[in-house]
Amino acid sequence: MADGDRADFDVAPKIALMWLVQAQFAGYVLAQQKFPGLKLIPRDLATSPLEPLARGQAEFGIVSPDQMLANVEAARRLVFIGLFMDRCPVVLIGLRGKAPENLARLRACRIGVWPGEDTEVRAMVDAAGGDVTGVTFEPLGASLTPLLDGTLDLIEATTYNELPHLERELGAEALVVHRPSLWDVDLAKDGLVVRADVLAAQPKLVDDVVATVVAGWRDALHDPEGAVRAVLEADPTLDRDEQRDQLGWIFDLIDPRRPLGLPDSGAVERAVKVHRALGHAVSETDIAIDAGPWERARVE
Repeated sequence: MADGDRADFDVAPKIALMWLVQAQFAGYVLAQQKFPGLKLIPRDLATSPLEPLARGQAEFGIVSPDQMLANVEAARRLVFIGLFMDRCPVVLIGLRGKAPENLARLRACRIGVWPGEDTEVRAMVDAAGGDVTGVTFEPLGASLTPLLDGTLDLIEATTYNELPHLERELGAEALVVHRPSLWDVDLAKDGLVVRADVLAAQPKLVDDVVATVVAGWRDALHDPEGAVRAVLEADPTLDRDEQRDQLGWIFDLIDPRRPLGLPDSGAVERAVKVHRALGHAVSETDIAIDAGPWERARVE
């Protein structure tokens, strides 16, 4: 889309990231280069990724259907308009010899989780149906120290960040890894949402942002090295090799059988199913889905 085709907007659009700037968001970093004024807001790790949207600090956010269902009140003010990470990156990991290798035997286990983003972890534990006497779920930040020093027995992690880091440092054989897919509770992750008031007031802005983000991810897929360079320009403190590896893991989470970026009602339905299994009173109607921006603005 040419800059001259872009309407005048009342805001410089901001996208709240689900985490800090890294290759996980390469398509958004490339979109920022294409869209004058577009800003990426790194997450405050002490708060939910929904928080900048709820406070009006961002118009868009990278939020999963699962996270929306974990806070339905906030989710009802949002619209799900894109999905790039179709496959689940969440795993539960521990140190072999110290962590339980059988999820049915978690007695008195201390599990570190990201509150409001731990559905797959709790669903795995629930599906195992074992003894959970004394099991505690404790808030986890970005540090791996609580696992390494024995403060926690298991921690929530991702296949593109914490898991490969620990495999490099300790070796894969030193880890116990529990995967939600083995329990049929794996969920899609990085989705794109917009505040409902922004979509109603400035639909052209939303179309343009979606188009630029889809183009950014397409460019990342076609030119991974260029995407890594863009991420390093955004944060020069990052390690090039780690970001290159991370982007490869991210590509594994994008389903090539689906149109890139199309919001998926199936991902919502699956998240609802897993939440309901945990006793949460949620429904597909708790999440508004609008594929219109993608349909109008997709880049061929």
